[in-house]
Amino acid sequence: MLAQLGNIKFEGLKTFQKFVETYSVILAQHAHINTRPGLQMVGANLDLKSIDILLHNAFCDVDAELDALKTAMSNGEILPLILGTGEVLGDFSISDMTVDVLQSAPNGKRLIVNVSINILQFFDADIESTKQNSAADNGLAVQDGNIKPIDITPPVPTDGAGGVAVALTNAKVQTDGINVNIKNSVTFSDQADYWYSKISDALIKADGYLSQATDLLNDIQTEVSNYLSLVAAITDTRALIAAFSAIMPPGSLLDLQTANAALQDSAGNLRIACGVVNGLAISRML
Repeated sequence: MLAQLGNIKFEGLKTFQKFVETYSVILAQHAHINTRPGLQMVGANLDLKSIDILLHNAFCDVDAELDALKTAMSNGEILPLILGTGEVLGDFSISDMTVDVLQSAPNGKRLIVNVSINILQFFDADIESTKQNSAADNGLAVQDGNIKPIDITPPVPTDGAGGVAVALTNAKVQTDGINVNIKNSVTFSDQADYWYSKISDALIKADGYLSQATDLLNDIQTEVSNYLSLVAAITDTRALIAAFSAIMPPGSLLDLQTANAALQDSAGNLRIACGVVNGLAISRML
């Protein structure tokens, strides 16, 4: 996991696209007659952090994620910001939020959204230390009350070539773990059964990820076939357009009608091929 803001976790493919930290101080200006004003250090401003997050329906529920952020902002919730390493960056509240919808389904459902949030430091000199310690003990980014990273959960494979790469990477993680567990079964021979069970679990998970990769590749193969059919239909239609252009102006009305009939048939086939591709793309987005 990359980080956690309150109970909102950023992990797998749902991560920060941009993370900007702003620090500043308050300087008071004191006017002087016939000279420049003097400056006096008053103190530090609250820390400001700006975060951009890309939400995609392929790996998260876009509307649910937006609702969680809006609810936290509307309620003025104080949210501990904790890195996956267990480092507590402090307590913050969401001061503003901008939603940029990059892609929507035909029914208006948001599919791809870029969210920009500004979080402002919550500071109380008397309880700052206590609140940070509490966040470190109870945060989802740590376990057993100790400052240490939690186990990283592999991202769920999405669709297309990217999903295949993720599935194969996850399978490789499992097979790498088998190497380690085999060594452990030799080093700790009195616990061999335990390490054998870990190896069996890793084999099952690796096979599951490879099965996902196979399914995704089958989907890609279907898409490629549909795209090739669309390319062939486009090529045929372009050839008929070229032939139609070559007889212009037409020698007779019959020539014009014959060329037009052939072009309309080809355009119909083109619409069918295009509909197949669009239908598959829309079904994957919903």
